Amino acid sequence: MRPIRWVETSLSGESFTYVKATEGTNYVNPTYLADSNVPKYVGMAVGSYHYAQPSSAPGDAAAQANFFANTSIVSHFPTLPPVLDLEESGGLSPKELQDWVREYVSVVKMRTGRDAMIYTSPTFWRDAMADTTEFANHPLWLAHYGSDTPDVPGGWKFATLHQYSSGGQVPGINGPVDKNTFNGDKVQLASFLR
Repeated sequence: MRPIRWVETSLSGESFTYVKATEGTNYVNPTYLADSNVPKYVGMAVGSYHYAQPSSAPGDAAAQANFFANTSIVSHFPTLPPVLDLEESGGLSPKELQDWVREYVSVVKMRTGRDAMIYTSPTFWRDAMADTTEFANHPLWLAHYGSDTPDVPGGWKFATLHQYSSGGQVPGINGPVDKNTFNGDKVQLASFLR
C-alpha cells in the first residue's frame, strides 16, 4: 500500500478525515501515527476510530476502549471526536451489545473526556441494537450508501456524518475510499475539534 499524499488530498478540497487506530484488543494500524498527524499539517481536521470486535468476555468493552485510548491519545493537535465503529455483534444479543456499547463509551469518555461518535448502519442498529434510543446523545456517523437522505435509526435526529459511498476516488489516495459528508459548515466542523 502506497503512502497517502496528504497535500494532494487537502488541495483537492477534502477538509476532514478519520483514520483507523485500532481493532479489537491487539491490532494497531501500522500507518496510524503518520496518517493521523500529517493531515493536520496541511489543514485537515482529523479523528481516530476503533473497529469493535464485541465479545462476551468479562471486561472486553473496557479492554477495547482502553486499548483505543492508549493508542489514540498521541496528538498535540485538536482532534475530531473519537469513533466507535460498530459493524459486528460478536454473537451478542441486542441487550448484551447495548451493555457492551454502554461500557465502551463510558470508558472512552473517562479516558478522553469526550463522547464517542458512533459509526453504524441503519440495518445493523435496528437488528443488532434493537433500535435503542439510549445513545442518541452521541454524534452519529451513518453508513447508508446510495442515498442523499440517510435513513436515521435509534432516535437520532440526524447523522453528523453520512458515509454515502465505499468506492470514491480522492486525489493523493490510491484505490477506492469511503466518501462522507459532514452535516454542517466549516465553522460547525471546527467546533468539533478539541
